[in-house]
Amino acid sequence: RECEPMFTEEVEPYLRRFADHILVSRMINIFGMGESRVEEILRPIMVSSINPTLAPYAKEGEVQLRVTASAPTEAEGLAICDKMIAQVRETEVGGYIYGLDAGSIERELVRELTSRRLRIACAESCTGGLCAKRLTDIPGSSAVLDGSIVTYANSVKEQFVCVSRETLAAHGAVSKETALEMADGVRRLFSSDIGISTTGIAGPDGGTPEKPVGTVFVAVSYNGVCTHRELHIGVYNSNVFGAGSSERAYIRHISASNALELALRLVRDR
Repeated sequence: RECEPMFTEEVEPYLRRFADHILVSRMINIFGMGESRVEEILRPIMVSSINPTLAPYAKEGEVQLRVTASAPTEAEGLAICDKMIAQVRETEVGGYIYGLDAGSIERELVRELTSRRLRIACAESCTGGLCAKRLTDIPGSSAVLDGSIVTYANSVKEQFVCVSRETLAAHGAVSKETALEMADGVRRLFSSDIGISTTGIAGPDGGTPEKPVGTVFVAVSYNGVCTHRELHIGVYNSNVFGAGSSERAYIRHISASNALELALRLVRDR
């Protein structure tokens, strides 16, 4: 709180007196393509480009590309960055870009829903309210989030979000059929424009040979369309999510990210 004002108000203006250029950066946010694949596709651009530079950064479940330009003014620097961003969009990576300087999937989703005046509701099983938590982390989310329900028990899935007993008996709680009915049911429960759902096996117990730990289904219902995504989340290091965290936390995080990104993609496509 003390260092940042000192730098922006005193140090930066002082240093600018001795510089004939500034550095301007933009961040490209990517979801659904791994860092190694992104780097493989863009490596020729990364190697050949000097101004701006293009560098990948891995986050949990997503990739960021930092574009940095050197120019006399911010406006000129942004123009240089925009040319690189357009070049990246023309590659295979372009289809996986969900935002520019987005910060996070949930921030971009709140921004998109706000601009379209749409409202969303969540039905969560394996994520236990994490989708709603991440949405409400964003200022202004009250304008887009109607509510959330944790439908952990099958009886709650039936009673509150209208998952049929026949669906649960035939396909089980962890299935695309259940996820789809949850998403549509919670949308109708809260009279929202969009319903999202998650159901899966976060572990460490509960997996079977047919549905091992990390099997998750997420679904979104919007504008007459109900779609789903099947996930098989592998965890190779129990500390991959951070010190003191577990595989369970990692699976829940990736599941929530997929549900939020699927909602963002469907809203934009429709």
